[in-house]
Amino acid sequence: MTKNVITVSPEEDIAIVFDLLNRYKISRIIVIKENKPLGIITGRDIIPQRNFLNIDGHGREVENEGKRNRKLTVSNFTTPMTVKDIMTPNPLIIGEESSIDEAAKLMIENRISGIPVINKFQNLAGIITKKDIIRAIFDVGKKVKM
Repeated sequence: MTKNVITVSPEEDIAIVFDLLNRYKISRIIVIKENKPLGIITGRDIIPQRNFLNIDGHGREVENEGKRNRKLTVSNFTTPMTVKDIMTPNPLIIGEESSIDEAAKLMIENRISGIPVINKFQNLAGIITKKDIIRAIFDVGKKVKM
């Protein structure tokens, strides 16, 4: 589990979220209110909003040697939108006492790659991702010698 989680409030502008995703090279941000997970927002939630994006500053997509230039920046957002407008509400969550097996099963069954982890007070404690599960398996594998 990753304990230091980047979070935003539901009222945050999506341009800020986009910047955080890029700056920290992460694929999801947990939306919280009073330290309780309300939703989750990913790059995939933002990209479909391309109707609200101004790719070249003039409302048209930029051509780059015959291919679309899809590099977006914070300045590309022309319509103010907040996290609550596009977040996935009521994210699947898991308790911090849950096993890696339970987390992996939930990810597979729900086709997701990260789950917010909560403590006994329902407050955000961290996030578990596919990368965390792979690390755990690798660490166990290192201890088992043939």
